[in-house]
Amino acid sequence: MVKYTPVLAGVNGTDPFVLWDDYFDRLERLGFAGVQNFPTIGLFECEAAVRTVRSDVIMICHGGPIAEPEHAAHMLAHCPGCHGFYGASNMERLPTERALTENTRRFTALRTLSKRGAG
Repeated sequence: MVKYTPVLAGVNGTDPFVLWDDYFDRLERLGFAGVQNFPTIGLFECEAAVRTVRSDVIMICHGGPIAEPEHAAHMLAHCPGCHGFYGASNMERLPTERALTENTRRFTALRTLSKRGAG
């Protein structure tokens, strides 16, 4: 298990069949530091609701429109209750797609021997 880095559990917060008290107790026993709603939902009212239950909650931004570091910076600058950013596909899938697309573009731009008339 990870000892020095907080690990979040991805939790479907809209599942009507979960017994939340038992589930959260189990996650805590397993060593998770907190939860990340998954699939993510974008409800700003959520922060106020959560803080009425617990004041020590860490709120983070994540999701669709945050594709670049500048987008995360904008969210952090304009959402004073947000403590940080949770990266996923914008940190692994999107950069990989760009690199693969660019490298493929470079390879397909090469002239092959047959196109130069060599035989």
